[in-house]
Amino acid sequence: MPRPPLLAMILSFINSDDYYCNHFIKECKCTHDYDIDCECYFDNNLLSIKFIIYEYMAGAAHGYNGYNSFNYDLLNGQEIDIADLFYEDADYLMALSQIATDYFDQQFEPDVWFTHFWLGHTYIGKHMYEDAIREFQEADELLDQKPGYVGALCAAYALANRKNEARKVLQQLQESRQNAYVASIQFVHAYIGLGDKEKALAHLQDCYKERENWMTFTRALPIYDSLRSEPGFQEIIRKMNFPEN
Repeated sequence: MPRPPLLAMILSFINSDDYYCNHFIKECKCTHDYDIDCECYFDNNLLSIKFIIYEYMAGAAHGYNGYNSFNYDLLNGQEIDIADLFYEDADYLMALSQIATDYFDQQFEPDVWFTHFWLGHTYIGKHMYEDAIREFQEADELLDQKPGYVGALCAAYALANRKNEARKVLQQLQESRQNAYVASIQFVHAYIGLGDKEKALAHLQDCYKERENWMTFTRALPIYDSLRSEPGFQEIIRKMNFPEN
């Protein structure tokens, strides 16, 4: 008996959206376990299913939660994209960004380093560089591990036209690397902020070779926007086999 079209589309969506199992991490040949849960929302003939995907990779310290959504117009019988819910000329991404920022502020955990770290990246995307600097500084103070993730702080300094401070942070990263492990992604972010695309791409290639987990954010974080038109960046994204959508 053939599956109903809606059910078939949902199953196809789940199978094609298994980012970690079917794409980048599969190349590492990691063993992993994952669970999928979902929450359904229905309003005015629109069905939205939020998928919560928990994955654990062998050898990792903890699992990882990922989220995605499947949206379906029951009246017209077709899958819809989030952009279809807004007027064509609406600046909906900025509006959603503000909603997300407001929600983040409500849920803010001031004593957790990554709360400040991700908020800093949000401010970079909104070109609020002084605010990003403040958040990255706070994240660094709360993080016991040094040199922490100050590559993003270096970028924020540079983007705020505080180049001397940016170069000091870069020098600290270079000195730290002589005695301890410093992830290549730190230098990617630092050189992006300083406008040195060649060095940023060279370190990004190192990240790819080293299978740094931060590579999974390359399509999402706004700090990479200045690299997106570069052939070297596009080639790395192609090799990572991200889903087209």
